[in-house]
Amino acid sequence: MDEIGSLVEKLKQFDNPTGYGMKYKEVKQGLEPVMQRIIQFGEDSLDHLHALLLHERTWSCLLALEILGEMKSAKSIPHLVNFIRRNEKGNHWKSCEDAMLALRAIGKPAVEPLLREVKSDFGKEEYFAFLVSALTGIQDERVFSWMLRIVQDYIDNREKYEDWFDIQSFTFEFDTHGKREALPLLYKLLEMGLPEEEEREIRNTIKAIEDPEKFLEELPGPTELLEDNVGVKR
Repeated sequence: MDEIGSLVEKLKQFDNPTGYGMKYKEVKQGLEPVMQRIIQFGEDSLDHLHALLLHERTWSCLLALEILGEMKSAKSIPHLVNFIRRNEKGNHWKSCEDAMLALRAIGKPAVEPLLREVKSDFGKEEYFAFLVSALTGIQDERVFSWMLRIVQDYIDNREKYEDWFDIQSFTFEFDTHGKREALPLLYKLLEMGLPEEEEREIRNTIKAIEDPEKFLEELPGPTELLEDNVGVKR
């Protein structure tokens, strides 16, 4: 067995009943040297890592997602997209956050593939929140312009989006782009009589764009979040 294959086998050492009784921190700490060595091999290790994504119930799958986020290879894009499609609406949806973060880490090379995927979904009235979030969380003019078009169309043709679209999660990352051009549309959304929770999140996004420093200062600390779980942004 070559060294990469041997390392991947080590990455799987906690994929067993005993390992599944461990905490994530313990597993990560024990395998960090293995993960770093795999990263050093670069794209030569991708085939092995992509194969691990087919076993979403395992620790090695979760660690592979983290490694791919560190490696930032465009070759991983279709595998990460497929992972989200297979798992977002199933029992292992939480792991989709790691796939989403890996796509964001890849950045601009992921923009066009993600735009194609999400546009195709929207044409079929399908909404994969982690794919949308992967795309909207990448700072890029193509993404920002598309987001503006979608929000404008939502305002003009709200009936098109009933029952499948999530305006709250869609607008969540506008503050990531840091552009005040989004503000007029966000204020128009507040005039549409949206549910209270959606309005609250949109108001938070507006605050984060208008005065990001003040917004961060006003964020509740960990203790406050535990006592009052109201879904405040970050």
